Amino acid sequence: MLVEFFRGITLCHQANVVRDKFSNNDQEYKYIGVLNDEIATLEFCQQLNFNLIQRKRKMMTIVLQGNQERYDELGVVTTKALMGHFMTICAVRV
Repeated sequence: MLVEFFRGITLCHQANVVRDKFSNNDQEYKYIGVLNDEIATLEFCQQLNFNLIQRKRKMMTIVLQGNQERYDELGVVTTKALMGHFMTICAVRV
């Protein structure tokens, strides 16, 4: 159940990913986004070996504890909250 939780966190955001050129580890990624909480959440997941490694138009690749998975983006749901906007990506496994 914990893996499902981190899978959802790794998929549900609007951040982009690039390989970290300044890291000694080839498996380190840097996340770029508008919302700092999304970036912080993805960095936390990365420390636990749950990584978003690639994001292309309508497709995301994640690695969860060494297992690579690909997802097609179905759409983006946007809701307005009191403190700002929340966006969720709906994805299906390929």
